Order: sequence, then C-alpha cells, then structure tokens
Amino acid sequence: MLTMNLNLFGKTLNQLLSVYYILKFDLNPEGFFFKKDEFVIYINKINDTKHEGILFKNKEILYRFEDTLIEGSKFIRSLERYLIYIDNFNVTHFDRLMKNSFISISKPNAKLNLNIVTFDIETYVKDGKFVPFTCGWFAGDFLKTYYLTDYNSPYEMLLQALRDLLDFNPNAKVYIHNFANFDYMFLIKVLFNNFKVQPFFKDNKVIKIIYQHKDNDKTKIEIFDSYLILPSSLRTLAAKYKVTDQKGFFAYNFANENNLNYIGVTPSISMFNGISDEEYEGIMSYTWNFKLEILNYLELDLKCLYQIMSIFIRDIYSVEKIDITKLPTNSSIAFKIFRTNYLKDNKLPIIKGNAHKEIRNAYYGGVVEVFRNEGFDLKYYDVTSLYPFAMLNDMPTGNMLFSTDPNINNYFGIVFVEVDTTGLDPKYTNYPLLPHRIGDRMYNPLGKWSGWYFSEEVKLAKSFGYNINVLYGYKLDKTSNVFNSFITKYFEIKAGLSDIKMDRTTAKLLLNSLYGRLGMKPYQDNIEIVDSTKAEDILSKFNVKEQYNITDNLEFIRYENKPISGFLELYGKDEYLNFMLDCDAKNISVNQSVPSAIAITAYARMHMFKIIYKLIDLGIDIYYMDTDSIVVNQAIPEELIGNSLGLFKLEQEIKHAYFISPKLYALESVDGKFIIKAKGIGSKLEFAQFETLIINEAIVKAQERWFKDPANATINIY
Repeated sequence: MLTMNLNLFGKTLNQLLSVYYILKFDLNPEGFFFKKDEFVIYINKINDTKHEGILFKNKEILYRFEDTLIEGSKFIRSLERYLIYIDNFNVTHFDRLMKNSFISISKPNAKLNLNIVTFDIETYVKDGKFVPFTCGWFAGDFLKTYYLTDYNSPYEMLLQALRDLLDFNPNAKVYIHNFANFDYMFLIKVLFNNFKVQPFFKDNKVIKIIYQHKDNDKTKIEIFDSYLILPSSLRTLAAKYKVTDQKGFFAYNFANENNLNYIGVTPSISMFNGISDEEYEGIMSYTWNFKLEILNYLELDLKCLYQIMSIFIRDIYSVEKIDITKLPTNSSIAFKIFRTNYLKDNKLPIIKGNAHKEIRNAYYGGVVEVFRNEGFDLKYYDVTSLYPFAMLNDMPTGNMLFSTDPNINNYFGIVFVEVDTTGLDPKYTNYPLLPHRIGDRMYNPLGKWSGWYFSEEVKLAKSFGYNINVLYGYKLDKTSNVFNSFITKYFEIKAGLSDIKMDRTTAKLLLNSLYGRLGMKPYQDNIEIVDSTKAEDILSKFNVKEQYNITDNLEFIRYENKPISGFLELYGKDEYLNFMLDCDAKNISVNQSVPSAIAITAYARMHMFKIIYKLIDLGIDIYYMDTDSIVVNQAIPEELIGNSLGLFKLEQEIKHAYFISPKLYALESVDGKFIIKAKGIGSKLEFAQFETLIINEAIVKAQERWFKDPANATINIY
C-alpha cells in the first residue's frame, strides 16, 4: 500500500495466525498484522513518524520496508536499496543506492632510494631524420659518454651505453628528459633486440621501461621520463631550482655527420638557439672543438638534470616520506602524497560501469572564449591557483544514489537535465555559462539541449535565469575540507609563507598536479609488445588502432578492449559471450574519483562566471577568457585582486590586442612587447598579420613537423 495510514492496509489478521508469525519470525508482539488479498502485512510502529514493515506471502517474507513520514501524505519508503518517495498514493520519484568502492589510503615509504642516474642522447639531422651521434649517463659520482666516431653505427653506440648503464648501475632509476617523445624512438629497437624489456604505457605514451639482460634477471634498470614529472624545459628547471650546473649552449644547427671532428672558428651565432650576443662573445674561439663542446654540453645536461631530480626527490621525502622514484608522473606523485597523508577517512568514490560512462559526460574543462575581436587599453588578469582554489569547496563523497528526483535543490551530485537559455538575463547572453559538448568540441551555447552537469553548476545557471528540467541523476554526500589541508600546505610553501623546507617550484607543481589525477580515465587502450602469432590473434578479434614491427619477431600493437565488427557472425554466440566476459575482466578500474574531478572543474568555471557577471554588472567589458584568465577594458575592483587563492593578479597592461579564436590572439603591451599565441606557429606570425585574420583573410605559413617513426627507430622532419 502506498500509504502510512494503517486503516487502509486491509483487514486485521486473526489472533491465531498473528501468534504464528510472531513466534516463527521473532516479531514484536505489539505490532499490527493485516490481511490484503494473498498477502500478510506486519507493521511495527516505532513512533508517530516512522514504522517498520514486512510483507509476507505464503508465510514467507517477500521483503522488509521502513516508512518515514515527511508531512501530510508525503513519506519515504525504504525498501532494500531503494528510497521511494510517495505523495497522496503516488510515487513521485525514487533513489537507488549504488554500492561503490573508494580511493584507498596508501602507506609512507620506510626509506628513500637515491640510486638514480640521468641519461641523454644528442642528435643531428640527416635527410630529414634525426640521427644520434653522442650519448651519456651520470650517476652522481661517475660520468660516462659515448661518441659516434668510436663506433660503427648509432645502434652500436646506444647498445654499449645501455649495457654499461645496467652493469655499472644495477637496479638504478634512470631519468631521461622528454624520453617518451624523443629518446625512446632511438632506443626502442636496441632495447627489444638485446634485452628483456617490460614497457608501461599511458595514453599511448611510454611512461616507464624496465629492461634486464636476457640471461640475468637479478638486476634491472627502470627508465622514467623526467619531463612527465617536471614538465618544463631543462633550462627553465635549472634556473628555478638554482642548481650548480646550469644548461649550456651548443651550435645544433652546425651539427652534421661531416662536422663531428671539426676544430676551427666558432660557428656563427645563427648556429646556436637562444643565445644572446654577450653569451656568444664569451665562447668565440679560433680553436672551437665540436666534439669537446658537445661532450661538455652533454655533461652539463646530465649533471643539471641529476641535481634537479635529487632536489625534487629529497624535498618530497623529507616533507612527506614518499619515495617518488617508484612513480612515473607528477600527478601520480601528488596523488600518492594525498592518499598517504591527507585522505584520512574521506570516502572519495570510485564509480564503475555504466554510471561512470554517464557521469563522465559532465567532466568539462575550462572555458576558452573570444567575446570581442579587437581592443585598445586593456588589462589581462590571471586567477591565483584557480583549480586548487576550487578544491577548497565541498566535495561529493560516499555511496552514490541513482535518483529520478526532479528537484535540483535535492541534489548534490551529477544530474542529467534539459537546458533552455531563453530566460537568461539579456545582459549575460553573450557570456553563457553552461558548457555543452558536440563531438570532441566544447561550446558555451545559447538555445535548448540536454546534458550531464554538476548539480551546483546547474543551480548557479538557474539563479541567472536558465530554465532547467531535471530528468534524473546521481546524488552523493556533501563533505567539506576534503583537500583543504593538502592545498593550504602547498600553497603556503609556494607563496613563501611556510617554514617547511621545500623548494617553492616543487610545491607549485604538487599543488597543481592532484586534481587531474582524480579524473583519469579508468580504462585505456591495451598496448602490448607481442610476437607475430599473438599479433595475428589480436588482429582477428580486437579493434586494433595501431600496429608496427619493432624487431623481426616482435610487434607493437594498440587496441581497444572491444570486438571487431562482425565478431558475432564470425565466431558465434558462445565465443562472443566468452570474449565479452574476458573484456570485462580486463577492465580493472584504477584509483580515481571522477565525481571529484567533475566538481573541481565545475567550481572553477563557476568562480570565473560569477566574476564575469559581476564585472558586466559594473559596466566592464570582457574581451577574452581562457580557463583562469580574463582580458577586460578597465581595472577590476580592488577586492578581487590579491595573492590569495582565487584572487586575481594583473599580468599585462595591453596597448592593442587582437582575439581571433580560442588560443589564437596577439597582444601589444604598453611597454612595447608583443605576445603572440597561435598553437604550433606562434613565433611565425607577426602582430600586424592579425588584422588580416580578423577580416577572414587567410595567412599561409610553412610549419616544420616532427613525426615519430618507431618502426624505423627515428623521428622524421617534414
């Protein structure tokens, strides 16, 4: 019965049968029994607003329930995993409890591993291909370099270096800056032809390689990409960490196979990249030795990276007792620190299956939008640590509830809604705040559509006039201070406000690396290095995205964990079902919490649009926004400016600016500097050419492109 009125439950059960149920099921004798058709209903009244019930059929329990009065005829019936909301004999909506797992707490490391080595390869270009001509490694107290003229081929040189690396530095952690995008291409064939190799990939990029001698598995080398940990140029990092050995300069444009033994006048300044006239004058010589210069340059690179990594590794261990030499990326390091020392008992949910697929659609990035194409006397503001600031808000935690509740105010979670922007205040219509995804592109449109969103972002949109119709969604618990201790600590170190001894560059990196790890995709493409027989088996069943030969008998193969088109017809129903079960078994979830990632990015957008709408109310024009920055035509209020989290700082005063499209703009600052942003070709465009772009006239620029060619262990230039 969809009521709490006991008078409507049916006839009172006779006393003899009531005694039978009380004795058999150990029920409270003060409860009430009712007979309704073939059912018996037992009610144990707890108080005036709550009672427990059992529904019987054929003297067996069908289910237990609990009713809680809200008001009048409204009440909630709790039935197994369901909360059913009832009003005047009708079900208005229901919530269904979904059992999910949670991000696990980690343990600190008992000791720090300082067995680290740095490795580097230098190349020249021949016939549009990069060719290694020297390499080396540094282990803190020992340097070893290799030069092409001492070997028959680059392959032989690299092989000797890898053998020595393993024999001289057993079980070391080796760091190569930009390994995944560059050096790996030259090492791939050498490694797989001569060693036992175990590669690890993420997003189609190698993040770690373990290699051993084929006849000795007692020692190993683990190679990491230091750029995935510290994503800046080596020169920038050396300056920030103030290491003893700073990165040098070399005449890369002079490097070719004919100049390997060159001794003579220093090559012209055009042969060097990024060197000043003063620096060039300091190295001019009539006996400039190509080999000695490149080996000195290589040595500085190796020592520089070694010193940077040593500082970084020691900093984190001294503060957090985490040995980062086990971790391949900056996000994995920040995540490990958080799980070890800050997670405590917060239940950050790991969502799997169809629910994950649905709510991931609410995971949008920052908004990049052009509002006006040209402006004069403008100001460019940045937000201080926007995403860390967003992480200070309440977070979705606990077990998720699927709900058909139409009231957005009853949600803290992720909702699927119908959106209509016709109610948006006209002064804001050029700055719509809700994002929408079409294909892989994100827009902030006007009109009508449906989509997934964080509930608090929907509430904000509704407050500005959006018409919202909630169809269904997922409710979670609201928990405060989930990330606050982590964020506050590292922001204070970064800002120089803490007594903790850690380089501020390290603190800034950790501060900005955690949130992205929370939204990591749980399932990646499968990448395997297999023999030809295994490759053929994979090709015959899986949807293969990439394949090439590494050696004569080994192939690289990347494939989705999905069957090929026509699998059912080719192999039959039984094989298809077994295949799909195997695929599900491979889809092992990782430690991530996409509801948190959704909330953080939404809070960041909400902060930006609250400010934008406030500025519009003050009569300030917005010209451009890019995730955590805005360009406006006058100074913003003083209360919005400062060094604290979430406040703005003035980055540029602009004399003249062109904004063509997201990530394509040109600024002329008041001090005469030009800032050109055009992905891939920024330095090849001039400020004046943006006027041409504004009137939709095309500009053609040749752009050098690098293409990795792992099948031939090189990188091609076109």
